[in-house]
Amino acid sequence: MQTALDTEQIPHILKLWDDPSGRIHRQLVNALATYGRGLYEILGNISPQPSSELLREIFSEIRSLYSEEPDHLPAFHLYYPGQIVEHRRYGYRGLVVDLDFSCLAADAWYRKNASQPPKLQPWYHVLVDGSDAVTYAAESNLEPDSESAPITHPYIGHFFESYQEGIYIRNDNPWPREGEVS
Repeated sequence: MQTALDTEQIPHILKLWDDPSGRIHRQLVNALATYGRGLYEILGNISPQPSSELLREIFSEIRSLYSEEPDHLPAFHLYYPGQIVEHRRYGYRGLVVDLDFSCLAADAWYRKNASQPPKLQPWYHVLVDGSDAVTYAAESNLEPDSESAPITHPYIGHFFESYQEGIYIRNDNPWPREGEVS
C-alpha cells in the first residue's frame, strides 16, 4: 500500500469525486484509502464538511476496494457482519449484523445516547446476546469477544445462515418488519 498524501490534498480530491472517468475515480478512491483509519478523523475536521451521502459513497467504495484485497480490510473497520463483539461500557456481548461508515441515527437519538462517541467512525447494528435487543454501537465502544461462545438472539435465523468456527455467516436478508422474524 502506498503512503498517505498530505491531508491538505483531501479537499481537492473531494472536488474531483464526481469525475466521470473511471480511471481517475479509481485513483481518487486509492488515494483516500492510503489514509487508513485516520481518514474518519481527517474528513471530520475539514471544511466544508462532506455530506453524509458523500461519506457513505467514499467508504462504500473504499470497502469495495478492500474486499478485492481482503488483507487490507481491517484498515477501515475492525468488525464485520457475523463477528461477535463486547461493548466496553455496558459489558454485553453481541453479534454484528451490519455497519454504517458514520452514525446515521437521528440527532434526537444521538443526543439521548449516554456516551455520545464521535459520529464520524463506523457504527454497528448489534444483536445483544441473551435478549431480543438490537443496539447501534460506535466502533470505539466495541472490542473483540473474549468468550468465543455462540450468541442467543431471536433474529439470528433471519440474518445468518450458519455458525462456523466462532463466526456467523451472514445471508442477504434485509431488516425484518415487525412480526417477520424467522
